[in-house]
Amino acid sequence: MAKKPVVAVNPVDPQSIEDVGFLWGKTTSDRETLARYVMDKVPSLGEPEVELPDETKDRLKTGLLNYYNQVVNPPVFYVVADGHFIQKPENEWTEFQGEKRQLDVYIAFGVDQSTLIHLREHENGWYREVQGLKTAFSKYFSNACGEIVKKARELKDRAQGIKKTRALTKVFSVREKEMLDSLLEFCKKADGRGNDPTADLALTRKRVAAYFAVTK
Repeated sequence: MAKKPVVAVNPVDPQSIEDVGFLWGKTTSDRETLARYVMDKVPSLGEPEVELPDETKDRLKTGLLNYYNQVVNPPVFYVVADGHFIQKPENEWTEFQGEKRQLDVYIAFGVDQSTLIHLREHENGWYREVQGLKTAFSKYFSNACGEIVKKARELKDRAQGIKKTRALTKVFSVREKEMLDSLLEFCKKADGRGNDPTADLALTRKRVAAYFAVTK
């Protein structure tokens, strides 16, 4: 089982990258402060194409794991009956005398690949629980890292006086042609499948041509 880290937390003044990881999950109002802290440790962060270094991500993961385990997905307690895993409150689980298991994000990530393969082949129900938790946290972690990078880029652009410009909106005539071209392509596929008698490609082409024939 992976050892649970002890993370000192200050809501406005992070003292480590691990703190940032924990607080990033906890707060939205202070994320600019948290992103600036990471930028101080990784000066290139915020530049185009620059991502979080692996070492920084590992340390962020420590804090995010801690928050995830405490708040997002706390430990779950199961009793085992006829191969099924039945969730129970912790007090009932503690008193239960039969087979029982606990699952949290630390336990899930403590399961190595060879054990996962064994579970998939011999205890598929437990495999789904473990793998599901690992997948959920991995997505949560990836999203958090992406948000930190995005916030850092916003801060660096602001410091350099770079303003975001909106992409030019396509003029109506371009959208109009794209829409009708798409309609023709859709009709062509439906006509080719032969299972929709209303998809008449020749007729649709005539209709599109007639549409463009109108100039005023």
